[in-house]
Amino acid sequence: MHSNDLQASPFVRMIKLVVGKERGYPSLLAMPSTWGTVMHYQGLARSLIDFDVWGAENGYLTSGHTHMLDVANIKPYCDLITTALEALAEDAASRFHLLGGSFGAILAHCLSTDILLAE
Repeated sequence: MHSNDLQASPFVRMIKLVVGKERGYPSLLAMPSTWGTVMHYQGLARSLIDFDVWGAENGYLTSGHTHMLDVANIKPYCDLITTALEALAEDAASRFHLLGGSFGAILAHCLSTDILLAE
């Protein structure tokens, strides 16, 4: 874990997988898998040397609260990720590219929809 990781709530931990070499690029935000982790993105993250790469890890891994892994809780989980992004405002780029597959893709879609509706 990097020193600037953020436990945004008991249900979301923002993990900085890679510190990018260039400033001004949008950050990449990886959504968790069905198991709550983002560690499977580390290989990809290391190859993107110009970008800061963050992962929104499900707090289930530290709290044991399995209800956040349920698809029925996607919207509340997206809200928690949005709150975590606001808390990262000083350390992260103002723009993010979202990355996710399966469960993570649903989260990325929900998050991007929420952001677009808020504008």
